[in-house]
Amino acid sequence: MKILLVHNLYRELGGEDEVVKTEIKLLRDFGHTVIPYFRSNAEFERFTFIQKVRFLFSEMIWSKKSFEDITALIDREKPDLAHVHNIFYLISPSVYSALRKNASPLSRPCITTGIFVPRGFFTAGEISVRNAWKAVLPRRSSIGAGGDLSCSPG
Repeated sequence: MKILLVHNLYRELGGEDEVVKTEIKLLRDFGHTVIPYFRSNAEFERFTFIQKVRFLFSEMIWSKKSFEDITALIDREKPDLAHVHNIFYLISPSVYSALRKNASPLSRPCITTGIFVPRGFFTAGEISVRNAWKAVLPRRSSIGAGGDLSCSPG
């Protein structure tokens, strides 16, 4: 099976980056072809001031570059499945538009529920309103590297 694996790397190597690396090895060990599409939040540091402003008001919400890159990758490689991990900040939700446009099946790992559930709401495998206040408090390890949309189960 050909699997397109999409992941926005954090500035500092983190747990999800290690999971992605391990998944790629595991999938390849079982005979699957893995087509990685990575971008890194470190790219943001090389932006000019104007690029940063434009990025914050447009590209972070819907990245034209990522949409075009992924569409071209799908056209060229014809993957059977797309497995999407972290999409913030550089890849953006535009990845889902590219996948829909190309009718590509999608999977998302449970560890990246942050796009749907703010961190702190997801506790011991359940949505927890009791822990809702945690969703607004920054985690030291996530500042500037995934932000408030990362989920910390348990």
